[in-house]
Amino acid sequence: MIDRASRDALAELARHFLAGRITNRELENSLPSSRDRAIRQIWWNALWGLYDDFHEHRLVGRYYIPRDSRADLARCILFLKTDLEYEWTPYPPEPRILTGLLSLLTLGGANRIMARRWRRQGDSSVWPFFREVDYRGALERPPYLACAS
Repeated sequence: MIDRASRDALAELARHFLAGRITNRELENSLPSSRDRAIRQIWWNALWGLYDDFHEHRLVGRYYIPRDSRADLARCILFLKTDLEYEWTPYPPEPRILTGLLSLLTLGGANRIMARRWRRQGDSSVWPFFREVDYRGALERPPYLACAS
């Protein structure tokens, strides 16, 4: 299920957050609620870990995101602007409390096994795209740089 309005909203929020135009609190308070799996997975696996939960800040100065991470985030924004279904299974698997406890009890061993299995289901180098061909196709139609014809 693709929720175009929520995907567009999250893409814009992510762009503004990465550019340092909004704070982490503004991002959290504006997150769209959706049943589109791409929204939750990109939020959880790409955006949530970028900031400090304990105080409000922008991604500038000591919170600036390095260039290689920015490329990964740009790919997430590009995915949100497509009409492709999100095909990956959720990571970490639900329920998160149980998977976290299992990882703790196995000193991280269970998490390494789950991550390895998760990466094998598609081309993890182009996540959240599932296949490189889909990523390449999206790159041919950049949503923010395309000229109207």
